[in-house]
Amino acid sequence: MIAASTSAVSSPFTKVAENLYRHTNGNYYALFKKHGKQHRKNLKTPDFATARRRDDERRKIERLATTDARKMPFAEFDESGKLLIGGLAKRWLDTQTHLEPESRVRRLGCITALAPYFDKNVAKITKDDVIRWANIRVADTAARSFNMELETLHLVFDYGMEEPAILLDNPAYRAKIKRRKITQRPPQIPPDA
Repeated sequence: MIAASTSAVSSPFTKVAENLYRHTNGNYYALFKKHGKQHRKNLKTPDFATARRRDDERRKIERLATTDARKMPFAEFDESGKLLIGGLAKRWLDTQTHLEPESRVRRLGCITALAPYFDKNVAKITKDDVIRWANIRVADTAARSFNMELETLHLVFDYGMEEPAILLDNPAYRAKIKRRKITQRPPQIPPDA
């Protein structure tokens, strides 16, 4: 019979305050969770006061991203219902400075078409909502339009996961909806009259 080792594995980190750890190299690290996983961020300072201030700044940004922004709608329009004035989709579209004007108009059209199906806070949108949207839209839209809307949905939710850290995961990916195949129609030859 082999005896179990009684020595515990020692960590190079020592807890010095809430969510603040000191490494054996002297630097401080902040402990936080993102996308369901635990992470340590190097605060790049051996000074406790500076580390505390940097951790407080990081936590403030995180709180702003998760409290008020989680109540953000997918898309928000003005009284006429034509002008996009807010929401996660608006924030995403504002970051897309590289888009050509025609592409921007096309994406705005996709957001306008998606908005009625996702009329709640983005944090409450689930994969079931995405599946419900797909089942309705697949029957009454062309393949190209459906694929553009699906791609826009993916891009907006990816933005919500990355930049403002509003979402923990992308419900459009979890729904596993496939793009529709675009079929080519044979050319129409007009009859001789």
